[in-house]
Amino acid sequence: MSSALTTAGGGSFQQSGQLDWVSLSKSTFSFGLDFLVRLSRAELDTATIAVSLTMFNRFALNTQSQKKILDALSSLRSFSSYGKLVWFGFGINSITKELAASEQGMACVALCACMNLSYESFFAAGVLREFCKLLGAPPGLVPSIHQWKTLVDICAGSLYDSKFPVLLEGITRHVVPVSEKVLSRPTSQEALAKAIAALADVSTGKLDHVTVAGGLDCIWLAAISEWLLSLEVEIRYSSGLTVYKSPRNGEDRRPMVTIIYVSDNEQPIHLSKCYIVPKGVKFWNSSSPGTASFTGGRSEWNSILSDTFGPCFGTLIHEDIQQKFALFMSFNAQLTESYYRYGLKPGNAHHSVASRISFLRRIHFAHSASKGQALLASASQNLPELAGILGNAKSIETESHVDTALADCIRHMRSKCTCHWCRDSTTLHDCDDQPFCVLLVAETIFVFLWILSAVELDSSLRPSSCGLQLLYRKLQARAHPEKTIQRQQERWKDASTADLPIYGIDILTAVLIIFSGSDNTIEDDESSAISRNGICAYFKALEDLNLLPEEASKVKVIPGHIEFEEIKYGRICDLVDDAGIQKANFGPLPTYKLLVKESHKPGVIDAAYQISCNTVSRNSLLGISELENVITRSIRGPVQCGEFCGGRSPSSAQEAVLFGSSVATMPRDISQLPGGAPPILHQWSLLSIRSPDTKAIPLRIIQAVIYRLYSEMAHQDSYHLTFLDRSRE
Repeated sequence: MSSALTTAGGGSFQQSGQLDWVSLSKSTFSFGLDFLVRLSRAELDTATIAVSLTMFNRFALNTQSQKKILDALSSLRSFSSYGKLVWFGFGINSITKELAASEQGMACVALCACMNLSYESFFAAGVLREFCKLLGAPPGLVPSIHQWKTLVDICAGSLYDSKFPVLLEGITRHVVPVSEKVLSRPTSQEALAKAIAALADVSTGKLDHVTVAGGLDCIWLAAISEWLLSLEVEIRYSSGLTVYKSPRNGEDRRPMVTIIYVSDNEQPIHLSKCYIVPKGVKFWNSSSPGTASFTGGRSEWNSILSDTFGPCFGTLIHEDIQQKFALFMSFNAQLTESYYRYGLKPGNAHHSVASRISFLRRIHFAHSASKGQALLASASQNLPELAGILGNAKSIETESHVDTALADCIRHMRSKCTCHWCRDSTTLHDCDDQPFCVLLVAETIFVFLWILSAVELDSSLRPSSCGLQLLYRKLQARAHPEKTIQRQQERWKDASTADLPIYGIDILTAVLIIFSGSDNTIEDDESSAISRNGICAYFKALEDLNLLPEEASKVKVIPGHIEFEEIKYGRICDLVDDAGIQKANFGPLPTYKLLVKESHKPGVIDAAYQISCNTVSRNSLLGISELENVITRSIRGPVQCGEFCGGRSPSSAQEAVLFGSSVATMPRDISQLPGGAPPILHQWSLLSIRSPDTKAIPLRIIQAVIYRLYSEMAHQDSYHLTFLDRSRE
């Protein structure tokens, strides 16, 4: 259809003039049936669409603004699950693109997406509701807060591939003192709505100029004015000092929008004609569910660390401490390599790695860039601020006593830190109103790099400095980094290797925090995909079960939503077989397909792979969340065939099960084979775990196509998943 919404007479809404709510209430509209169906599935009323388009008739977008919005919308993509049952991102028949067919619809989509970028959906919905009331809508025509939230959620994420997120962060960095760039609540919904209405009047020429005063929310208004409405902006401090001007705003031209940023150290201003947008309350700890927060824009990759940690990061890269910081990162990267290959060894520095593993769930070191020199190389590539620093670490020879060297790095970094914890270890202090801890910032950067190593990120997405601050706060709330390796060992001495990956923040939740800047999340522990704030994160195993472990456990992060049968959902959980999981011999090459159905939980769908074989009547379900837990718990570094089993050769295996195209199982008595050794292949395999109560190693080897190994792992917990390497035999 050429237009999502038209009057019965075929005409579109007028682009100018006063809003006539009485006439609107008596109007009749025509909709295409396909559009009505999509609205119904999205739980969005047609009345909400009509009222929204009427409201946004107050905005005027010039051709440059419209082109920027259309360019961003045209770049939206979608990805499908296995079997094309579930779609991630933005579908071809997106309501967002339908709305953008008109100028007022384009303004609606853009403003909703810009608000969702910096505010919680519920808060943004309240702003739209207040805006509607300001325009004089009768109470009977004002949509409910749920309807406004649905509209915001539909538009969320549609402008990530625009310059608006970076522009907002850039203006913030230019204007706001580093000491004030902390987590904060937003202003009131009514105040923000009034300011938006004033900007709309400037865009149409009803007002020649507007002045807005306040805190961080005013920076968002400045970015909206410049990027969306193409208005000339000037930002001043209360003292009158001009700190920012739009690039096209000449020295002798009066700005159309003047923003007066009121610093924490300045007195409130008093002007005769000025829209006051009160500053939100600052906070340090993570916000509780349902609490609004201002998340700002998005940082470029070459400035995310300084945007987030300010002078504290400057301390880390200062020449007095730079080498120790590089060594700290290098030693930890080497420890991850050792942990991946040999597991947790008691009584050594591996416990510093264990602390991070327990901080995150469903993540491991099997990814190519998650350990050793590869992690340092990826750090230089992903975070250019670290390039020169970590480049020096590669040339530093590892000391034989890693415990001592790492402890020395920690002591040196603490000596340069000014936080209460490092200055006075005998006194307990509240987290509020403290500077960042240098050592904990280093820990957070390492965790950030580890998360990035497990992520396949859409090129349009950039990190949020507020999100990285939230990750820091979560790490701080969990436990401060111990001052010595001995203290770390004491803290983690009771943790077993198998238990470590199942505690802490889930990797999907951590990813959404970093890229959305919001901690308004629910428990995602059992999810295989989640979508919030216009960002979708899911395990790639949803795209295909026959992926190697590194790919299957990658987290794909894209702008958009989760759609099943053209209905949006917030999560995908495992579909569970009521009869329970039963072990069955599916032969060498079973078949699989993805099953998806609606859950009894609101906003959730259930999915699992059904594994079956022609020779077995019963099918088995393998949930993606279950699979990720199993992979994280079982995966180990590659093993040379001459190394495993205490240096014994593969012929010492008591049993070898090789699923191939022609043979399903090798005999238990290996001596029956010619030469006495099974034909072990160079591939991913399952090895039986050493029994703790016996010195003997009841070695059992299983080799098969990878999805067959996944099925075997899900039925029993007695295997390591490893790559058998025959290259050095």
